[in-house]
Amino acid sequence: MRTSQDSGVYGEHLFARCAVFPKFISRETHTFDSEQLFEFSEVKRTDEKGRRKGTGVYALSICTVSLLPSEFEVHRYGQGVAQVQNDAYFELRGTDPDPQSTYLAHYCIDGSSAYHFEAQHHTIKIRWVEEHGASCHFQVELVPHPDTPKEKRRNERTRLTRNLIRCVLSLNRLPEDFYIDREEELQSHILEPDELRASIRIS
Repeated sequence: MRTSQDSGVYGEHLFARCAVFPKFISRETHTFDSEQLFEFSEVKRTDEKGRRKGTGVYALSICTVSLLPSEFEVHRYGQGVAQVQNDAYFELRGTDPDPQSTYLAHYCIDGSSAYHFEAQHHTIKIRWVEEHGASCHFQVELVPHPDTPKEKRRNERTRLTRNLIRCVLSLNRLPEDFYIDREEELQSHILEPDELRASIRIS
């Protein structure tokens, strides 16, 4: 695995957030939840006793569109993400997930805008972290400032999630030629960019 790198130049890139079913489906409403798709998750590490522990750093996985040869390669990457999720579930539980993870589309994000977000309680980093053999994998990371109350950090993460959604430029659905199983019937769950932005919750 290559060493993670930080650089402002990555902010000039076009990034994609993959929409993998059912990751973006709300358990309460059973509909598309844009904030759930763009939610930052806590990075965990395994300690010397084999226990998984939170680091306090929150991250969102994205891939760089600029360094891939074509849009089709972004779709291939998204399908790979879904397969990794299914394989991990099977390895842990000995059975396939129901429903299985299925890649449907990706949202393109203006990386230059995301890199210049303002934050009071976190340092924002866009890091290159090769994952599962994919060198196009990046992370938007929120590194908390010391001694900041948890509630303030949580509220800021929510605000930054909503800001990221506002930076969505376009939607690229998986072409029919790439369909494997349920992709056609699941496409109805996907929101267009204007619908995505309109779905941001007010609080």
